[in-house]
Amino acid sequence: MKEIQDEHLNFVARHFEPGALRTREAWRRVKKRLTSTRFNYGYILAVSAVAAALAIGVFLFNSDSHSSTTVSAGTVARTVILPDNTTAVLAPESSVSFHQKRFAHKDRDVRMTGKVYFDVSRRENLPFRIEASDALVTVLGTHFQVTVTEDATLVDVVEGKVSLAASSALSEDLVLTDGMHAELLRGAPAPSVVSAGYLNPAAWATHRFIYNDTPLEDVLEDLGACFGCKLTCDAIGRRLTGEFRADSVREAVTVVEDALGVKIDLL
Repeated sequence: MKEIQDEHLNFVARHFEPGALRTREAWRRVKKRLTSTRFNYGYILAVSAVAAALAIGVFLFNSDSHSSTTVSAGTVARTVILPDNTTAVLAPESSVSFHQKRFAHKDRDVRMTGKVYFDVSRRENLPFRIEASDALVTVLGTHFQVTVTEDATLVDVVEGKVSLAASSALSEDLVLTDGMHAELLRGAPAPSVVSAGYLNPAAWATHRFIYNDTPLEDVLEDLGACFGCKLTCDAIGRRLTGEFRADSVREAVTVVEDALGVKIDLL
């Protein structure tokens, strides 16, 4: 500040002419320059601060981006083992993302798109949380599936207990247990329990089929939905009870044919 004042005093001395310089006029000119100097100094400091903040922000953004891991499935399903030993089976065109440095140490937070089946490793003190569109799914250890569509987020529980809530209203969560199916419509304040579209909605990932006195027509529809085909049978009134594994539609059809003594056609 002293340097600025000395500079302006020298300015007055350089421009002093006897009889020509008036005190008030001189002070007005000095004050105007002093104000301008202060503005320039403040402007430079403000620009420097903004530039520094932007540089720090870019650094933090890049650092966070580099520590985030995203795994995607292409045209076929893909199985991924997460750092906490949780198994995630990704349907085609689906993905999971997690923070490389924090995951399994500070949190077990995952973001996902598409359809993913999870077999979560249990940890009492570190819940497994999934952010899917505008829904939040929380579990300790269980087997379940999450599907994100344009209109809703769907959850199918195969085994265990799962909490489903809207991200904007976490107090209105819904607890789901074995065999339950729920959906959270886009923009809805809370999820609701609904009937599953198929008997074994996660069979595409688990290859496990369970039927309890189920009409054969429903069994064929369920198998067709899993393997992406259409099955027909002339037998009427047959019902199936049992549990089996099948890695292909032909293997599943053989099991059902042997159990009920029927002939099933693959269209």
